[in-house]
Amino acid sequence: KKEADAIEGASQKKTEMQTEANIKYKRALEIAHNTAMESDDHIELIRAERVRRLVEDNKENPEAIDRILAEEFGILIMTPEDKS
Repeated sequence: KKEADAIEGASQKKTEMQTEANIKYKRALEIAHNTAMESDDHIELIRAERVRRLVEDNKENPEAIDRILAEEFGILIMTPEDKS
């Protein structure tokens, strides 16, 4: 029984992490796209494309996506735990 509960808990945690990663992945791509569309600067367009590729490469890793957004766009993602 304990083993089944542990497996179910781990499976649920994995699903939650995948959902979080997917949400952050989509948001990061949206930010990169909007940055590219709003810019007339060729360097900004290249940067946005690089960020898009980095996010694509890390789409299963929400922490990496947070780091990429922070480093490239100065966007800090706060969780409810961070706010308290």
